Amino acid sequence: MEWIRKNEIRCQLAIAILLAILSLMHAEAANPHGVPFIDSGVFSYVGMVMQHGGMPYVDTFDHKGPLLYILNYLGMEIGGWHAVIVFEALALSATWFLVFRIARLRTGFFPSLLITAVCTSLLMRKMFDSGNYSEEYALPWIALATLLFLRFFQQEEIGKRDLFGIGFSLSMVVALRPNMIAVWAVGIPVTVWLLWRKRRLRQGVLWAFGGFAIGVAPFLAWLGAHGALQACWETYIVFNMHYAERFRAFVMPLKPGESPLHAAIMGRYPAFIFFARMGVWQTIILCLFGMGMQKRWRDGAVWASFAMLVLSLLVSCMSGLPYGHYGMPMLPTLAYPMAVFCEMVERVQFRSVSVGRWALVLGSVILAINLTVTTTRGYIDLCQQIPTDARRVHTMAAAAYIREHTTPEERILSVGNENAIYLLSNRLSSSKYSYQFPVILLDSSLMEDFMGNIDKPLPKVIMIHREAAESELFRNFFQKYGYVVAPDYEGSDDLMLYVLQKQEEKEN
Repeated sequence: MEWIRKNEIRCQLAIAILLAILSLMHAEAANPHGVPFIDSGVFSYVGMVMQHGGMPYVDTFDHKGPLLYILNYLGMEIGGWHAVIVFEALALSATWFLVFRIARLRTGFFPSLLITAVCTSLLMRKMFDSGNYSEEYALPWIALATLLFLRFFQQEEIGKRDLFGIGFSLSMVVALRPNMIAVWAVGIPVTVWLLWRKRRLRQGVLWAFGGFAIGVAPFLAWLGAHGALQACWETYIVFNMHYAERFRAFVMPLKPGESPLHAAIMGRYPAFIFFARMGVWQTIILCLFGMGMQKRWRDGAVWASFAMLVLSLLVSCMSGLPYGHYGMPMLPTLAYPMAVFCEMVERVQFRSVSVGRWALVLGSVILAINLTVTTTRGYIDLCQQIPTDARRVHTMAAAAYIREHTTPEERILSVGNENAIYLLSNRLSSSKYSYQFPVILLDSSLMEDFMGNIDKPLPKVIMIHREAAESELFRNFFQKYGYVVAPDYEGSDDLMLYVLQKQEEKEN
């Protein structure tokens, strides 16, 4: 125990790195036989376009923040789409270290280890979704802001560096996805009030705003210098303002006689329950129990942490869809309320023996060992299963066919949402819309833009789902430009390849 006390920061960092490695065993990029999943494939493809001198928002369509594309571009530069694992490792190592620090504001080393391991388990079992999401890269910045805010609320002291860090971390999250700012939505008003009481409001605002401005300025300068600022605004801000509501209405249309307000509330209720079960309601109950046992109902830091947790939960439900990775931003806000309960347990004694503390020590060690063993075993099993997975087999076969029958300069098109084909074949999309569904179904102007420019240039190979290929729209397109089903490609029951015939073959 004494050795841990003297080397605590090093121990926390080592544990954070270990937990990050365990978390990344669930990442598609960490598997040598893996194939990029839907969203990750889109982000890596944007990085691939940037490798070829293109710009996000202008030369290829997607509606996430610029920082996500820069990270994927750097990954592609380092070693292809698998190399994004480097930035995932850095993000998760920093996250678990900061979550450990948040817990240490209220409880001891081993209870903090237990809390961090619980958060890691929640991420892996319910939220990770194969990794490389904007939420994953936002986690360390959310955790940093949570730590700085709660430390201030608890100790009522804050320095210029912490205020700068609050603003800078906010800029990083805004550069990823702006609806993940629940922690700042709670923390900033409380901080303003406390600074006003201390007559430090002006200085505090200047340092926080300075941190935000320094963080945002490079992105604005980069986008502006490459003529992408307006396209970024229209895609990342304007399009996203309506995306969640349109997407929810698309997958869950109004029932006869149902009002839009009722549909909006009831449509989000299942998502609320889904995310609340990710440790939220259990954490709130345990924290309230801990506060009650210690009779500390006027603890402002705890109530602020509750507000951060609840608002993070509500933001996760905004789309009304139960996608696990939407819940990632809640993880740092779970640590402090859990620590309040552990703080109470640590004080439980029996005949002058700290049974509560030893129970937490034992629990943290058992959970950490179990997490390590089960995750490693699961990774080994996954590596054996993935090479025979039907999705991977068909995607790899299609990519091999495209590489064999096209040159690197020729363009292809994936109709649907299968951007992995571009990465695995090392071919660029012929269209700005490398994927089309569901985005072009939510905005008629995007549909018109896609269909109006689908032949500029004509893709040499088109990968398309059978149902779409049999629609009148694409039957006419294939007939007009002379596309035929790839003659020597077996394909799958769903995915098909169409090849553009050579000019002399069409004339014959």
